[in-house]
Amino acid sequence: NNIVSEDYVLKNQDIINIVSDGDKASREEDYIEAKKNKKDYISVRVNGKIFDLRNTGKKLIFVEIFNHIDFDTKKANGILALELNGERANYTDVLKDGDEIKVYWK
Repeated sequence: NNIVSEDYVLKNQDIINIVSDGDKASREEDYIEAKKNKKDYISVRVNGKIFDLRNTGKKLIFVEIFNHIDFDTKKANGILALELNGERANYTDVLKDGDEIKVYWK
């Protein structure tokens, strides 16, 4: 448990523990619950915006991102470009926590 300065900039995957005068056992239970709940989701960044996707136990694939973002694929504006972590993506690529996704027309 490190205490950081007020000017520390939070980074993705940082864990924040809020310390109060409350019961220590209660805080530890909250921490364990939050950690358990984190496993229920994966976070991905799509076109610069972070989305938390529910992990249902089966693999999440790239094409499912269209269920979560506002991107009109019905009105073609060129060639649809899909990127996953800086590489050309396929609809069936498996998504992982922390993935960087770009969806755009070129």
